[in-house]
Amino acid sequence: MFARDIGPDSASALSTQNLYGVHPFYMCIEPEGQAHGVFILNSNAQEVETGPGPHLVYRTIGGRLDMAFFPGPTPEEVINQYLQHIGFPFLPAYWALGYQLCRWGYGSLDAMKTVISRNQALGIPLDVPYADIDYMNHYEDFTEGGVSDFNSKTT
Repeated sequence: MFARDIGPDSASALSTQNLYGVHPFYMCIEPEGQAHGVFILNSNAQEVETGPGPHLVYRTIGGRLDMAFFPGPTPEEVINQYLQHIGFPFLPAYWALGYQLCRWGYGSLDAMKTVISRNQALGIPLDVPYADIDYMNHYEDFTEGGVSDFNSKTT
């Protein structure tokens, strides 16, 4: 696990790059039904390996290591203890819970419209289509001008 801002290569089946960040938390449920959870926070590269038997190997290249243990003993209590530690999630806008379509690299507004039309023609639900950062000027927020075709006023 290494948080970096490198877009995934979806065209390659061999690509294993992650996108953006990680939140290393796990919950273990024992055969008897008791549970515990662990949150391991570190800003450096991390690796977690599981193997046969109940074991976990955690490696990091350095940095400050903050760990929090949540004893449960039920899965519901583990999640409640975890949320007390990190904070509760916010309720997003209703439209944000719908079916969304976004990607980097549409290339043009017409290409984006084609993808939207194709999804609609196939009966695939679509509530929110939007473009990723490629329409921006130098990928800077609140700017336009990244891909010249996106600036053409085609409708």
